[in-house]
Amino acid sequence: MTTDFEWEKDKLYFLPLGGCGLFGANLTLYGFNGKWLMVDCGMGFPDDTMPSVDLLVPDITFIKQQRDNLIGCVLTHAHEDHIGALEYLWPDLKCPLYATPFTAAMIRSKFAEHSWADQAEIHTIPVGGEIKDLKPFHIRMIGMAHSIPEAQSLVITAGDLPPVLHTGDWKLDATPCVGDETDETSLAALGEAGGILAVVAQCGDLLESTVKRHFGAKDSGSLIPGHGGVLDRLDGFLTVAPVVALLTWGADGSPLTW
Repeated sequence: MTTDFEWEKDKLYFLPLGGCGLFGANLTLYGFNGKWLMVDCGMGFPDDTMPSVDLLVPDITFIKQQRDNLIGCVLTHAHEDHIGALEYLWPDLKCPLYATPFTAAMIRSKFAEHSWADQAEIHTIPVGGEIKDLKPFHIRMIGMAHSIPEAQSLVITAGDLPPVLHTGDWKLDATPCVGDETDETSLAALGEAGGILAVVAQCGDLLESTVKRHFGAKDSGSLIPGHGGVLDRLDGFLTVAPVVALLTWGADGSPLTW
């Protein structure tokens, strides 16, 4: 894996370091004009093929080498597969963290066990709030129903591009046992405002029908399911969203873009 590549101006890069093709260890990078935004930093869960392994964490080799260009990490909610790796990986990254009150409190309780806890810059964002100080990105949160309080999806805008909807974990539930209902009004408004560049989605049940419901019956753009889902709708990714580059790594360690 290498950091020696040329940024294409005004293109949005999507680089999952965990959470795509497997359950857990969620960590996604968005890159734009030389800067990286991280979303989530979760642990994974070993299976029977991994004896003596207690937990899994994403491989952050790439972003460690790019640490000076990492502007911050936004956490979608407080489940372990989204924040559980922070206490192990944050000392190597030392980036500002952004989370809702409940998620921020959970992170602080984990960090409190470590000598470096007071070094962490944790910003508390209101539910449904905005993050305006992570330029060149602008992030707006939308509340989603889930099995934990304050789960948020992220509307991520970079430059003059249409937004990306990073859903986090979610469900459509009119009577959630914990927390509020999914803010379908805000999702519908997002579609009515001119559409989106891509949906990076987790908890993919009902994904396609939900996207069509809120963003129109026409081609909804690129759907990129995570949380163990197969990347089975990248067809049309470049035609629908030509300004997005999906960044992965070739056999020789060089980056590939589509």
